[in-house]
Amino acid sequence: MPTLNEYVLALTTDRRFTVESSPQLIADVKKAQAKRIVDLAKRKKLPPPTKPISRAAPYAPTKEIVIKPITLLHVIGRATTPPIPNLVELSATWTIVRYIWAFALSTSKGTANLRLSDHARRIDFHQKALLSDQMGVGFACYLMARDYQMTAPVDVDVALKQLHWSFRKQLARSPDYLFSAHPSGPTFIVECKGTQTTRAGSIWQIRSGTEQIPSIVFTDGRTSTGLIFATCLKQKETTVYVVDPPAGPNEQKVDDRTIDNPPAEWIIRNDEEFMKDVRRLASAKTLSFAGATADAASLAPRNLAEEYLQAIPRPVQETVANTHGTFKGIRETVEPSDGIRLSVYRGLQKDRHDEILDEVNAKQKDQLEQNDIANDTIASQTPGAAVTTEKTKKGIEISSVAGDGTILSITLSKS
Repeated sequence: MPTLNEYVLALTTDRRFTVESSPQLIADVKKAQAKRIVDLAKRKKLPPPTKPISRAAPYAPTKEIVIKPITLLHVIGRATTPPIPNLVELSATWTIVRYIWAFALSTSKGTANLRLSDHARRIDFHQKALLSDQMGVGFACYLMARDYQMTAPVDVDVALKQLHWSFRKQLARSPDYLFSAHPSGPTFIVECKGTQTTRAGSIWQIRSGTEQIPSIVFTDGRTSTGLIFATCLKQKETTVYVVDPPAGPNEQKVDDRTIDNPPAEWIIRNDEEFMKDVRRLASAKTLSFAGATADAASLAPRNLAEEYLQAIPRPVQETVANTHGTFKGIRETVEPSDGIRLSVYRGLQKDRHDEILDEVNAKQKDQLEQNDIANDTIASQTPGAAVTTEKTKKGIEISSVAGDGTILSITLSKS
């Protein structure tokens, strides 16, 4: 099992991964799409509508990026925290704790490839699939913040259940996240994939994503941007494959009166309500991450089902002041069987908490526009821009502070 120092090194040492959006990737996905059509034809089934794909400009053809694993854990914790604060104090922390041990150490000089530890690669099939999926979410959301300045993912499955913007069609399989920071700005629909197999496995996952990622059409004529991220956690390296399925005139046209799979298109009939609810859900996720469940519940859309408001946990928040500022959050301690005690603190800058409540409750248009300017400043910061390691009386404290004001601190000590 890892020693205390090995835990610290695994979380704080720079690691390298590659992002690819190359012409060869596009060609390989198109081959997979063609094979899918042939396979369905042999079974006398009509193919589902798919989107054309193109390269994602920030990564064409390839790009190497350096990240600290603690930053990735922070992003995973933020993204997988549900906006509905029902047992949320367990879900986010256990996602983080589960993967503290997942990253391999390196004895080589310089920046080594980010890869999973041997312990992570030996877990059973179902746990391995969950790990791959959540790592896929982490890499996708990290890149959305880093390269598209989008830091507030909203869970599509929650949105479809809770929001009534009127869709033309709801899919049997929906994408993972919506990103929409500003009333008049771009909206992204993001599909996250993950595997520990091969490049071919990632390509097949992208092919599947082109069948389920929809377009959003606003009443003012704006459309959405779809992005599919497929993370391949290979034995010696990690590669994230990215494609952009653009909406527009080149999209495959299918008569939805003659097939069971009409085109995946969501028409928003009330742009203002859409943006308002998305912003409230995104803010609720941020507050839930820090254990502010009562405030998160107060931001729920008006049509939130009553069962979600029952038995909402009320964790006791702890105020922490450090070199990064003053935070309000929750702390949980775990003692695995390896003799290392883990204390996990998830918090939000105290001032940011109040700003969020002011933003989502703003009534006047000019107030919303002023808050959007403030959001621009926050969103433009790279997630995990501040990572520190400090020896304290309680142990070795590793902290990641993101541009949205959230903090993840992991304190390691001998039990």
